[in-house]
Amino acid sequence: MDANAFNPQRMQPIAEDIRPGATDLDGVIFGPPLGGQRTARLYLVGKADVLDTMKPLFKETALHVHRASGGVGSALKMAFASYQKAP
Repeated sequence: MDANAFNPQRMQPIAEDIRPGATDLDGVIFGPPLGGQRTARLYLVGKADVLDTMKPLFKETALHVHRASGGVGSALKMAFASYQKAP
């Protein structure tokens, strides 16, 4: 899973190098650093069956997983980064 600022075209060759035949997920994390009562949201883009295997990994955490449709993960990252860094 990629939750950094890599575009999907760059991430797929990396996933193939790590594990041939691997499927990558694009993701973006929105929210404050976790701790106390603070929560954040993880939006994932990718094949539904792969997303369904990831969601339980965060079941009892303060990171709430949501499925985003289409290939919007990288676009969300760019929009959120622009919003956060705007004066």
